[in-house]
Amino acid sequence: MMRYESLELLGSPFKIVDTYVYDEGPQTFAMRSVGIPDLYYFVNTVDEDDDSLTALSVAVSGDRYRAVRSGLVEFRDAFTRAGAQALTFITWSWSSGSAEPMISMQIVSGMDVSDDWLPVVGVRLDLRTDTLPAYDEAELVSLSQAQNRTVFALEVGASGRLTSELPLRAAGELQGFLNGGVEALARSAARRAKKTAKASIRPVKGSTQSRVVAEFTPLSLGTRAASYVFVMAIDSGGALEATEVSAAAFEDLNGLVRAVNSENSASLLAAMRRQPARVRSNFSHLLTALTGIDSGLTVAASIANSNSIIRSSATASQVRYASDAIKSAKPKLKLVEIRRGVLTGHILASRTFVLTDLASGITYRGHMEDEAALQANGLPVGDSSFVSGRVRVEIPFAADEDESGRTCMLETLASSDS
Repeated sequence: MMRYESLELLGSPFKIVDTYVYDEGPQTFAMRSVGIPDLYYFVNTVDEDDDSLTALSVAVSGDRYRAVRSGLVEFRDAFTRAGAQALTFITWSWSSGSAEPMISMQIVSGMDVSDDWLPVVGVRLDLRTDTLPAYDEAELVSLSQAQNRTVFALEVGASGRLTSELPLRAAGELQGFLNGGVEALARSAARRAKKTAKASIRPVKGSTQSRVVAEFTPLSLGTRAASYVFVMAIDSGGALEATEVSAAAFEDLNGLVRAVNSENSASLLAAMRRQPARVRSNFSHLLTALTGIDSGLTVAASIANSNSIIRSSATASQVRYASDAIKSAKPKLKLVEIRRGVLTGHILASRTFVLTDLASGITYRGHMEDEAALQANGLPVGDSSFVSGRVRVEIPFAADEDESGRTCMLETLASSDS
C-alpha cells in the first residue's frame, strides 16, 4: 500500500479525508495537510502494474477542494485548471528483490498531462459539503440566554446545491421578506396586546407606531450551514424586550408555516385571512422566493427568557402548493364611481388609460373594457380633460396595505366639462 501520507510534497505529512475510488487501497482520493489545514491534494491513480504505480496529484486550497467536492466544479477541472506548480506526477517502482519502492516526483503543467490520466469530462463529485459553520438549533437557546433577547432562524435549501450557498438575489429576498413579515406580525401582536391591556404601549413622538413596535427590529447574526440558515435576533433598542409581543409574533409565524405544512388550501387561506395585509404580502413573497429555488423552510425561534424553541417546517412541495393556492385565491373586487376626474392619458391601440379621481386624489392605471374604449375615442387628455366613469379594481388576496399588485379596468367613461 502506498504511503501517500508521508510524501515529500508541500504540507507533509497528510491525512486522507475522502476516498472516491478504492481497489486494494485508495486509488482516487483527497488528502489534507496536517500542518497547513487549508491545503488539500486530489490524487488520481492513472496506471498500475506489477512493477510500478503512477499517480497524478494536484494541490488546491480549501475553497477549491469544497467547490470540487460538492460538484460545483468538474473533477477534471481540478487538474486541467491547476495553479502554477500545483500538479505533481508521482511514480512508485519496485526493483527486483526490493520490498520498498523507489519514488520519483516531477512537477508538470496541465499542458503536459495526457488525456488518459484525467477524470472523464463532465464527471462531478456530489458530496454534501458545508461551507459555513454547521447549524445547531440549540445555539438559538444559548444565544438567547446570553443576549437576553429573542433569537430565530430561517432554514432553507437550494435545489441542486450541496454547498452552503445561495444566489445573492434569493438570499436578499428571503431576508427582506422575513424581516418585513416579522415586523408586521409584531405590530399586529402589539395591537392585540394593547386591546387586552397586557402591554403598556406609548406612542413615539412624531410616529404612529408604538414604542414596542418601533424598537422591535430584526438584526442579522450571520449564516450557518444546513444547507443555508439565516440566524437573526430581535433588537429592542436597549429596552427590555416585550416578550408578550415577540412570543405572539413568532407563534403567528409558526402558525402560518404549519398551515403550509397542512397542504390544505382552505386552512391556509383561513390562517392568512386572520393576519393583516402586510403580513399576508410578505409571507406570500417569502413562499414565492422559496419556490424559485425549489426549497422548503424551517422556522425556529427562542423567545427571550423562555429557554425553549418554537419550531415548524414545510417541504419544498408543500411550499409550492401553498404559493399556488395563495396566487389562485379570489381577489378582492371593488367598483369605484368617479363623479369628476381628470383623464391624463389613454392609448386606444393597447386600450390603456390613466385617470385621477379628484375627490380622493387616487390615480388609476390599467386597461379599458370595449365600451370604455369606444367612449374614450375622441376624448382629449390633459389637466383640463374632466371626465366621469367607473373603475373596477381587483386587489390580490395577499396584497399589501398599499394595494400593491392591484389591477384596474375602466368600465365606462364620459366627458364631464360642466
